[in-house]
Amino acid sequence: MRILVTGASGVLGKKVVEAAANHTVVVLDHNRHSGSQTSAVHGDLATGEGLDEALSGIDAVIHCASNFLAHRQVDVEGTARLADACAPSTHIVYPGLVGSDVIPYSYYRSKIDA
Repeated sequence: MRILVTGASGVLGKKVVEAAANHTVVVLDHNRHSGSQTSAVHGDLATGEGLDEALSGIDAVIHCASNFLAHRQVDVEGTARLADACAPSTHIVYPGLVGSDVIPYSYYRSKIDA
């Protein structure tokens, strides 16, 4: 299975990449300077740049990307862009944050909106 991991440089994303080691893992890299741990493709959730190419041949997406400072643009709009760019047969896993529905901060509201 080919798995695209977004947010692979974060705490959760790193663990996901490790756990998916028995699969072909591709990392969505928005900074164009990924580490050497896996195959990386450039893509930007905030703009949609590179998403079609990044998703080519992907069976599943584990979407761990987030941006506390630009959460509306990345978490809400970027998640929508990602979902829209996926093929109908692509599985998407979007881990949630427990308590997001009761924490009264805009970042957590964006997680719910996504």
